[in-house]
Amino acid sequence: MKRYLSCILLFCFCNIHAQSINVDDPRTVSSTQVFVNNIMGVPYQPVKYYRFTEGSMYVPENFSPSVLFFRDGKNKYAKITARLNIVENQIHYLNEKGKEMIADIPVEEIYFTDTLTNTTKIYVHNIPYHQNNKEPWYEVLEKGKVSLYREIDKYISETKVYGQATMEYKVITSYVYWLVMENSAKKMRNINELTALLNTMNPAFKALSVSQKWSDKKNEDWVKLVEIFNGLN
Repeated sequence: MKRYLSCILLFCFCNIHAQSINVDDPRTVSSTQVFVNNIMGVPYQPVKYYRFTEGSMYVPENFSPSVLFFRDGKNKYAKITARLNIVENQIHYLNEKGKEMIADIPVEEIYFTDTLTNTTKIYVHNIPYHQNNKEPWYEVLEKGKVSLYREIDKYISETKVYGQATMEYKVITSYVYWLVMENSAKKMRNINELTALLNTMNPAFKALSVSQKWSDKKNEDWVKLVEIFNGLN
C-alpha cells in the first residue's frame, strides 16, 4: 500500500512540472559536458506539443554551457548544459545521461557561454532597487557608474488557420530596458528617454551622443550609449 501511494505521489509531482515543447526542437548533448550530480531537479515530461511557426520559448535557443548561482550566495554548479524557458520561467538542463530536467532549486543568476564566439551572457532574476513579484529574467547588458538591464518577456500566441482545424503557434518576445543609477532603477520607455536622462547627468555626454542616430530596436545602440556614458570621467 505504501509503495502504491508513493508511486501516485511521484506521478502527481512530475505532472506539476509537465510543460509545452516544440516538436521541431532537437535534443543534443555535448560530449564534453561535465555534470554535477547533486543538483536537484525533476524530469521534463511535456504533455502538450506545440509546433511553432515563429519564435522560441528559450534563451538561448539551444542548450549551452552554463554556470548557475543559487540564492544562498554560497554555492554554484559549473559546466551544466542548460537554457532558460522564459514562457514558463524555468531552467531546463541536461543531466549526466542527457535527459532533460527542470531545476527545482532557487537560482538567482546564470551565465551562458556561446562556444562559437567565446562570449558569455549573464541573466539575473532581480535588479537593484526594483522589485517585481513575477520575477522575470533580466539580461545584464552593461555595468558601471550606471548599469543597463533588459527585461525579457515571452508568450505564446495562438491563431486558427483559415479553412483548417489546426492552430498556428508563435512565440512573441518583448523587451523592457532598465537603467540603474544613484540608488534607483528607472524603466526606459524609449532610447530618446535614455539619451535625455544621461545628458542631464553629464553634459559632456551630449556632445558624444548627438554624433549619430540611435534606434530603439537595436540592442547594440542601447548598450553603446551606456558604454559611452560610463567611459566619461
